[in-house]
Parts: sequence; C-alpha cells; structure tokens
Amino acid sequence: MGRFALLYVILFLHVLDGSIANLSLVTIARDFHIELYQGQWIVTSFGIGTAIAVAVGPRLSGWAGEKTVFSYALLASALASLGCGCAGGFAEMVLFRIVHGLASGCIIVLGQRLILDAVGPARRAFGLSMWTSAVSIAPVVGPLAAAAILERMSWHWLFWMNVPVIALAMLMLGDGLRFTVAAAAAARPRLAPFGLLAIALVSLQVLTDAVFAPAPDAAAPWAGLALALSCALLARRGKEDLFQWRLLANANFRLYTAIITTVNAFLMTTMVCYPIWLQTGYGLSIPNVAWVIAAGGLIAGVLSPLLARLKMPGLYPLTVAASLAVFALSCWLTVRLQPYSGMTDLMLPRIVLGFGLALFSPATFLSLADLPESDSTAAISMSMFLRVAFANLIVAIGVRMSQLLSGHASESLLAQGYGSTDGGIGTDVAAMVDQLQRYADTSAMHDLFAGAGVIFLLTMGLACHAIRALAAARRAAAQAASSST
Repeated sequence: MGRFALLYVILFLHVLDGSIANLSLVTIARDFHIELYQGQWIVTSFGIGTAIAVAVGPRLSGWAGEKTVFSYALLASALASLGCGCAGGFAEMVLFRIVHGLASGCIIVLGQRLILDAVGPARRAFGLSMWTSAVSIAPVVGPLAAAAILERMSWHWLFWMNVPVIALAMLMLGDGLRFTVAAAAAARPRLAPFGLLAIALVSLQVLTDAVFAPAPDAAAPWAGLALALSCALLARRGKEDLFQWRLLANANFRLYTAIITTVNAFLMTTMVCYPIWLQTGYGLSIPNVAWVIAAGGLIAGVLSPLLARLKMPGLYPLTVAASLAVFALSCWLTVRLQPYSGMTDLMLPRIVLGFGLALFSPATFLSLADLPESDSTAAISMSMFLRVAFANLIVAIGVRMSQLLSGHASESLLAQGYGSTDGGIGTDVAAMVDQLQRYADTSAMHDLFAGAGVIFLLTMGLACHAIRALAAARRAAAQAASSST
C-alpha cells in the first residue's frame, strides 16, 4: 500500500497542476507586463503539452517501458516546475509549461496502469475508483490550494512546491523507478516518426505565436486544425497513425465522445474566464474566488460516487441528457448576475453546475459501453486527446472573445452617456473608470455564458438522439429475440 499511496499522491499532484494556476493569471500577467488575455496561454500551453503526451505517451511506454517513461516524466516535471517558478519572462513560462504538460500527461496516462499494478488484480476495482477520484477531486482542490499559497506567498510557489514533493516521492519509490530502456519486446510498437514530427511542428508554431505574435490567440484555431489534419492524413497511411481511428466507426463511442469533448471544452473555458471575471469585475479576493469556484466541484465530488453506487446503467443516458440542461441553467443564472452581486448569488451558479457535473459523470462509461475491453485503453487515449485539444482551442477563443466583448461593451456604455462627468457615474475619474470596467466585464461574461448555455442545449439534442438510438436498438434486439423463438 505504501507504493500505491505514493503513486496516488504523484497522480493527484499532476492533475492538480492543470487547474492550480487559474487563480494566478491576473497576477502573473501583471508581473510579466502582458495583456490579461495573453495570460491564458499559461493554462493553454500546459494543455497543449498534455494533449501531446496523451497521444505519444502510450507509444513511448510500449517502446521504452512504462516505468522508464514514468521515471523520466517525473524528473522532467520537477525540472519544468522549477523552471516555471524561476521564469523571468512570458516566453520562458510558456516553454516550461509545455514541458510541464508533457510530463504531467505521461504521468496521468501511465499512472492508471502503475496504480493497478500496485494494488494487484484482486483490487482492480479499488484501483480504478481511486484513479478516478484523483482525476475528479484534484481540479476541485486546485483553486483552494492556490488560494492558500497565494495568500501567504508569491505565485512562484505554485510551481516550486512540486519540486520537493516529487523529489521525496522519487526517493521513496526507489526500485519502482527505472532510467534504462526496457528489454526489447516481441512486438515493440512503431514510434510513428512522421506523426511525432507533425505534432512537434504544430506545437512549435503554437509556442511561437503565443510568445511573439501580436495576437497570439488568433493562431490557436489554425494550430488545432493543422494538428487534427496532420493526424487524420497520417492515419490514412495506415502505419503511422497515433490513434486507432477505427474506433470512431462505433456510433455510440463517436456520439458520446463528441458530447464529452464539447462539454469539457466549454466548462474549461468558464473555469478560466470566471475567476478572471471575479477578480477584475467584482474585485473579489483570491480566497473568496477559490471558494466560489470550488463550490460546484465539492458537490460533484460528493455526488458522483453516490451516483456510481446506484449501479443503474439504464438511467445513465437520461442523467447525461439532464446534466446538459443543468449546465444551461447554470449559465442562465450566471447571466443574471450583476456587478455587485453578493457571494451567495455568485456561488449559486457554481453549485448548480456541481449537480450537473455529478449527473454527467457516467458519460465516459457510456462512450465505452459498446467497445470490447481490449479497446478501452486506446479509446480513452483518443477521447482524452480530443477533449484536451478542443478545450485548448475553445479556451483561447473564449478568453479573446471576452476581451473583445468587454471592449465593445465599454464603447456602448460610453456612447449611452455612461461616464460623463456631469452626471451618470460621477466626477471621480478613477471610480468612473472602475465602475465602467465592471459593467463592461459583466456584459462580456453575460454574452459568453449565454453562448455557452446555447451550446449546452444544442448538445442536449445529441444526448436525446443517443437515447432514441439506444431505445431503437433495444426494440430491434427484442424483436429479433422474439422472432427467433
């Protein structure tokens, strides 16, 4: 159990890294003298690295051995965390965050297998549940941990804290680590060099645009499209595919993967934009922002295991469809917020969101329901890649749109007479500018969340289609059974 506990802590820490920087974007952007919307690349660059690792990690582990890749990923994570904390500029930060994402992605992907090995075949269900708990709970703990650190120390410690924890874990794992390539396997997989090169080139483009382009977010859609096209073209060559694209021929997997990918992308966008809004538009302290953000996650963390214990898979399609309506309700409640709403009003949409997350939790199970167990690992890898890649794309667009919408709202308010010194807000210029910005930011978030709500309702149509398809399949199976008898 000691080895399992260490692996769990390592996994938990690296899932945590995906959300722990969200609350510090405003501070980091100010320290690096960059626009706030550019600060989202600190989150997106980590996601880019994670997406690459999800695609490449399983192949690397098949070539060099799981323990070898895991060991080097731990070492790279510690060095990248140190680099993030010591970064003297935006370019260095983005570069180290990509490396950090690469390492964390490998650890998350391989952590499941190593945890299952640690607990043994007899406790496989326990190992899977604990891996799922780490992936589910860590994003909730992230904002709270970040708030506790930022209240007492600088943002650099968000990254530096990883170094001693990883070093201690590596020391305690001892023989569980390996820094030599495993013996040649009977059927060692190809490394798909052209696929890896395509991903490397696209990542280099993203890094270059993020750091040097005047509008870094503008290249994100093209980078994501180029990555998708590269993988698709290489897949057609047969021997260079990074994923088993044949899995998309399964209608159930294809449909629920599309639902999960869409929902994850827009939820991730709100998770990045909402804390920024609360800090800039409402002037909330970081601890208060953390509690607002964590409220929904805490509810989801409690209710999701309870829903899983019901063991009623027949209801899962209904709960997923209902969750999308709940997500839309959460967006509607957010749109109703005003610049000086109280903490209760700010937390209510997140609490509703938590119920939606709990109802949505069976979606992954549904996506794999019609696939043989031998394809589950490949399916999860593909699904995670699509989720992370699409989320990065939507986050980049969403943050940029929020800035553009805020600017447009400011112009509209000024055109309507807001901010005139002979009335309106008042004669205090600083107060006038502050209140004008609050209203503009609030208007921008209203538009952003209204759009997300519409997307959730449209996605609910896909979920309802899945329910109808499942019902039709059951009727056909029943008719076939009755005719055979």
